[in-house]
Amino acid sequence: GAAAGLHRITNPAEDQTQHIWRQGAPLVCPLQRVEAKRADWAEVWLVGRPIQVDTPRPWEGAPIEELPPLQLEAFEGALRKFKVNTGVGCDLLHPKDPMPLGPDAKSAILRFLEAVERSRVWPDHSSVLNYWLIPKSNGKDRPLALPPTLIRWWEYLRYPIVLEWEKDHLYAWDAIHSGKGAA
Repeated sequence: GAAAGLHRITNPAEDQTQHIWRQGAPLVCPLQRVEAKRADWAEVWLVGRPIQVDTPRPWEGAPIEELPPLQLEAFEGALRKFKVNTGVGCDLLHPKDPMPLGPDAKSAILRFLEAVERSRVWPDHSSVLNYWLIPKSNGKDRPLALPPTLIRWWEYLRYPIVLEWEKDHLYAWDAIHSGKGAA
């Protein structure tokens, strides 16, 4: 399981070449391996294809439900809960970076997040995700995405509201919800 994936990660690249094949030929050069992974995942993620701008966005016309203000104490609690060795997104902000800031600066971050909620538009850079391909024991990869830190703060702060909403919106076809794990 997980140990096998970790074993492949920690081995030198030349020991891993036997696991990576593309069109019947082994890939020996690490750059070839990276390019092969990029090409494989580009198919899945539709890289290079035009973005559909006419995608329906039902939330744009929906009435805005008033959310409670974000609280400084909750934000400070969120900052403490992030691990020191947690990953950093494309914005290169560590989730604990605001800890030494004063209350006014932290409150400014919260007011910004509330402005995003009211406008329903995140800054453009927020759509950039860092992806890691975690090797699975079957030789395939599990993509893991890390959003920018701004979004991670907001997710943490609004998670209690999501949990409340989820309680009222559980359906028989939902595969996973609170109290029911993934198979």
